[in-house]
Amino acid sequence: MAVLGTPNFFPPTATSVYGIRSVHGVVPMASSRVVELLECIEPDLVDRRDPRIVLPFRSAGSLHHPLLDLLGVETIVHANESLISDPAFPPLLTDEGRGLVVAARGTGGPRAFVCDTVEVVPVADERLALLASRDFPVHGKVLLEEETDAPVPLAAQGRMLPVAVEQSVSGRLDMSFTTPWPGVVVITESWNPGWVASLNGGPAKIFVADHALMGVLVPAGAHQLTMTYRVPGWSSSWLLACVGVAVLALAWRRGSSETSSS
Repeated sequence: MAVLGTPNFFPPTATSVYGIRSVHGVVPMASSRVVELLECIEPDLVDRRDPRIVLPFRSAGSLHHPLLDLLGVETIVHANESLISDPAFPPLLTDEGRGLVVAARGTGGPRAFVCDTVEVVPVADERLALLASRDFPVHGKVLLEEETDAPVPLAAQGRMLPVAVEQSVSGRLDMSFTTPWPGVVVITESWNPGWVASLNGGPAKIFVADHALMGVLVPAGAHQLTMTYRVPGWSSSWLLACVGVAVLALAWRRGSSETSSS
């Protein structure tokens, strides 16, 4: 979901409180990459007083940007009377009391997809310049930061295949799909080092795709892809906690033995 207008009519905390998938709101784990990607659509979207808060769009033209298609944005919330009669955004719900309209944005893409066209662009400014262009084929080309060392060559045909995503629990995404050609699965979740991927039961490398998203290289064929989020450092913290408990138990046993012998 995208928001157009002032932040007064749609509280930024709504995305976290109500579980709304939105490109706006309080995003405590948002990285600078996510901010840079969103600001390809419109500059100064981040509240400099609190960089966790992404502000609503100010220009109606931003609602047509292809990056919103890449991010799978299918609805918008606005209080702009000029958009009420815009056939590009048919209303789904109207709140006359507050003058709000929830409208459909029909060009939103899938949450995940396979694309067979890859371009390696290691320089961040060059990637962002390409993504900011309204002519960039967001579903026809994937920008990566490093070479893939692909076992099979990736064709430059611009083909895209939607991939259904099942999220049974928080922090886990399951995908089953068949692709007739090799490519990169792009998952429209922000890249974070805590994510790990399993492809057909084995580990798979996660690439940074389109500057801020996640990509996994796949050959042609049927696949089961699972993405799991693990809090960085959690395993080490758990190990240290177990060691601490063991030390305390040992100290308690020694103290009990000394008490008994005395």
